[in-house]
Amino acid sequence: MYDRDRILDSVDLASLADEVLGEHHGSDRSPTWPCPNPNHAQTGSTPPVTIFRSNTGDERWHCHGCGAGGTAIDLVMTTQNVDVREALEALAARSGISEEDRPLRRTRRCTPRHVPSDGVTDPDGLASYVDACAKPGSTDLMV
Repeated sequence: MYDRDRILDSVDLASLADEVLGEHHGSDRSPTWPCPNPNHAQTGSTPPVTIFRSNTGDERWHCHGCGAGGTAIDLVMTTQNVDVREALEALAARSGISEEDRPLRRTRRCTPRHVPSDGVTDPDGLASYVDACAKPGSTDLMV
């Protein structure tokens, strides 16, 4: 499994757009590309695709005409007609990242502090505790 964030950080979205959508139009300060969405009619009167940074710092693309957009993964999926896994593989290969380079993912396991091995030892006490908790305004709970 690939590290999605690492792959996205390694991709220059403007360079990728130049490769898959063709050379950009406009200046280097505000480049634009044609929409990769096959259902978008390129009439020339709708604004083209632009690239921007989201509030979280991710590079994203957006077509101002049809609303298509997303990350580099979405751009590869749209232009190459592939699924997420294949898009990640293509971007990883393009960036020189192998699957073995991925960081080890730590998993947190929540374990209860105390779980009786034989279940509830005092069912009557449990029932009275539940009843006391269910009473409106009750603050005197047995522990």
